[in-house]
Amino acid sequence: MSGRSSKRLRSSEPQGSVKRPNQEQDPQPVSQLEKAQELFREARESKLYNKLLDLIRRRASPQEFQACYSSIFKELAQIIVGRNDIPVPPSGSYLLAFLNLCNPNLEREEWEFAMETLITYIKTEDEKKPTLQTPASNSKPTVSNSVITAWKTAYVGNAHKLLQGAMDAMYQNSFEKPYANFCAIIQGSGTGKSRLVDKVADSVFMIPMVLRPTGDRSGFPQGDMADGQPLVRFFCTKTTKETLELRVQRRYLLFLLKIIAFVDNWINLWKRSGLGIERVAADWKEYLGTPLSPERLKMYTTAIDPSPLRGFEDISDERVEFDHLRNRVKIFIDSVSKKIEPAQTDIQPVIVFYFDEAHHLSKTMVSAEPHRTAYQCLCKAFTYMMNAPVFALFLSTYSRLSETISSSRNFWSSRPMSSHSEGSDDNMNAPFVELPFDAWKEPSLVIEGTHSAQEICSLKFMARFGRPL
Repeated sequence: MSGRSSKRLRSSEPQGSVKRPNQEQDPQPVSQLEKAQELFREARESKLYNKLLDLIRRRASPQEFQACYSSIFKELAQIIVGRNDIPVPPSGSYLLAFLNLCNPNLEREEWEFAMETLITYIKTEDEKKPTLQTPASNSKPTVSNSVITAWKTAYVGNAHKLLQGAMDAMYQNSFEKPYANFCAIIQGSGTGKSRLVDKVADSVFMIPMVLRPTGDRSGFPQGDMADGQPLVRFFCTKTTKETLELRVQRRYLLFLLKIIAFVDNWINLWKRSGLGIERVAADWKEYLGTPLSPERLKMYTTAIDPSPLRGFEDISDERVEFDHLRNRVKIFIDSVSKKIEPAQTDIQPVIVFYFDEAHHLSKTMVSAEPHRTAYQCLCKAFTYMMNAPVFALFLSTYSRLSETISSSRNFWSSRPMSSHSEGSDDNMNAPFVELPFDAWKEPSLVIEGTHSAQEICSLKFMARFGRPL
């Protein structure tokens, strides 16, 4: 140790340097501390302090406290170390720090100590798990900064409303029809499929799954993980001579049901926090976070566990008939969906699963008798959810994903097409393909006399006219 004291930074609010045990640290950059100040200033305005006090009065569980401050902690971790997958600190040791930082009457010393406590925790966890975001290697993804930044900008256009309307219409026509409670979203790379469903998740309760392999560093968002392995590996387990189609279907069904059980547990905690039902979808999205967040890792690790789910101990028994199991699935899902949408109707689905990079499911044969791909078996698993308030979306650039759809009677579009398929028994929905390629948020593309020749030749300027350019 050098013996010199840490240098205090001057600003409009109290600030402090960070010291780890037995080690002196350089102070945090001013910009980071200013952002942290602003973050907790907004938290005070949002009454987070009162929410924490209310949880204390009700003697809430540790999980409820963590759920309450999880969002602001992730934002702080993003500011300090550039990642939001640091485990949320336990309330037993860190609740006081959050209370002090959110207290509108905080003192300078309290702010400094609380901030140092959280920053020390964040940096310590960051050093303990430096490869948490990239399990396969220490190399960084090659996704351009512009792509990542685009996800943080305001959504432009109304494609999300079109998709939601299409889902509602397909769902209303799916009852008692196998293979009618899911749809593919097929469009070229970079056209906004992932951002589209992410936007829908602001108002619809969605279960996101990104099936991008670990080695694929070119796309965004990153692939989800489960128990230290890419989630896609769970679905694409190599087939054996003894693997039966029914066994794979039931395995996938158990996975889906365990996710809904995870949702049920979260809903119970969330309702006890006293938050309004109108924000349940957005709060769930915020809780899950991005791929590789601790919450998503926990959910999918729990879901791939082969241990039986209460009430479905016989799910792998081939003697259990389809209709009997389907009825039990519906009862279970209804009990959960009513907590999400108490005034549930048959107008729209309550829970929507979506599988990004779904073309990987069509490349692997997972059953030998008969030969079936992971995609086919997963679609079959959703037939057990007929009549339940569930819908599924499969996102892909791979047009062959929809080859099993024998009728092109109605591609969802902003220009409705008439159907001439009367008498057709084809229940599968045609792909949703209406994604904008030329969304521009400014009033005009160009303003006469204001652009130089150098500017109009730039990629940034040409991008105004759409992806084809």
